[in-house]
Amino acid sequence: MDFSQSAMAAARVIFYAGPPVHLQKIVQPLLRLLHSSKEIERIVLVYLSIVAQKSPVGHNFFYLQYSKADLLVQELLSPYHTRFFLKTSDTHKAKRDKIRLLLRVLNPDNYGAILREFIVRSPRTLSSELIGCVGLFR
Repeated sequence: MDFSQSAMAAARVIFYAGPPVHLQKIVQPLLRLLHSSKEIERIVLVYLSIVAQKSPVGHNFFYLQYSKADLLVQELLSPYHTRFFLKTSDTHKAKRDKIRLLLRVLNPDNYGAILREFIVRSPRTLSSELIGCVGLFR
């Protein structure tokens, strides 16, 4: 078993069996794996999406009442939002997953950088998904 397999297995165990405060222990190893290969990147993006699903997304994200678990997920992934920026070499599915992750970690501190990323680098094939999200930035 190589490092990527053991890191992802450990992340699954901590996510499903550990308390929410231990989620911080799986973010860094998963982020390290993001750029190892296309196949591993895809799996890591799915894992991070699962972690980020606890995060609220809505058209009025500035005014949502966050639970402690929601704030924990925001604190875990928001500082690393630049790691989810799109690259021209990303596959279509990876770009879609990164866009969804960026939307999940959106907060008042990083919305400007994420909006610029969507304007500059988003592929036309994903434009319809992004148009539906314009309301998030008002």
